[in-house]
Amino acid sequence: MLTNDTVATLSTACCEPTSFTGVVKLKSIRVAGGPDGASPSRMKVWINRNDVDFSNADDLPPTQEWELVEDFQAEIPWETRLFKFQNVTSLTIYFPENFGADSSLVYYIGLTGEHQAQNRQPVIATYEARAQPADHKVADVFQANQIV
Repeated sequence: MLTNDTVATLSTACCEPTSFTGVVKLKSIRVAGGPDGASPSRMKVWINRNDVDFSNADDLPPTQEWELVEDFQAEIPWETRLFKFQNVTSLTIYFPENFGADSSLVYYIGLTGEHQAQNRQPVIATYEARAQPADHKVADVFQANQIV
C-alpha cells in the first residue's frame, strides 16, 4: 500500500530501459501517479529496445499503449497483450501526457509477471580448416572422387 509520505518520485516523462536478469513474461503494469493532474494519462511501452529516448519516443510505434485513469495507489493492473510480452529482456516506459499539470509525477511502477531462467548451454562444435576425406565416406554408387 502506498502512503502520502512516499518520497521517491519520477518527474521525467521517459524511463531508461530496465533490463532484467533473465527472460520475463510480463502480465501487467501498475502506476501510481501524483495529485492535481500530475498523474500520467497515457503510457507507451517498448520491449527489448534500447534505442528509445525523448527524441524518438513519439515517432516509434510502441509494443503497447494505454489510456490511463488517475490512480494514486496503483490499484489498477494495466494488462499487457500477453502474446507480445512473452520474452521480455528489457522494458522502456514513456508517459507522454498527464491530466493537465505542467509535469507528470509517478510515485510507483509495479510489474507483474513470471521470471523464466535462461538455460543457455555452451555450443560444442568442431571446425575443420581443411576437409579430411577419410571423415566423409561416400557410397561407391556416387563415385564422388572420380574424375570425368
